[in-house]
Amino acid sequence: KVSHAFPQKDAKLRDQFAYFGNISQDQFGIPEKYQSQELIPYALPIATLKTICLFYTPRKKLYAILSAFRELYSILEERMPGELIAGKPNEDVLRVWRFIVLKAGPKD
Repeated sequence: KVSHAFPQKDAKLRDQFAYFGNISQDQFGIPEKYQSQELIPYALPIATLKTICLFYTPRKKLYAILSAFRELYSILEERMPGELIAGKPNEDVLRVWRFIVLKAGPKD
């Protein structure tokens, strides 16, 4: 079982994830060209990030995070070929990433 050093902070963070969980891409400030038109925006990176709770080791948790970001990058590169520079995400890509983290709502 995982012990938490800051249970009050963890509870506050969970409440914030729940409160902002229904925010739209527009409300989050994602520019239109980066918005997903799918029924569930960025479903694959969100699902991949949610797998983080299945792992116990930090290495595997980091791998889940990296895999989710690669999924996001692949989606954006497919949609806007040549506009993204590998290794140098811009602020809009990071805004989309934060949206994905918010929607995934990792528990721990």
